[in-house]
Amino acid sequence: MDRCDAYWHSAAKCVDLARTMDSARDRLIMLEMALVWSRLAEFTVKIAPLSESARPFQTSVAKRPLALPPG
Repeated sequence: MDRCDAYWHSAAKCVDLARTMDSARDRLIMLEMALVWSRLAEFTVKIAPLSESARPFQTSVAKRPLALPPG
């Protein structure tokens, strides 16, 4: 399961949990969490092409040792 699918799955789980809750407040919280997960999934879909093109840069940066300023 890729990251985007995992986010959609989490959103669906939140909706399912909301359906089982007696408290309107708790249902609202779970539905808001579902909305957050679904927005994250949508954002991930939008940035996937961008992250693929940036991957060579990220890889080269990640291989460099971390240089901290003296102090």
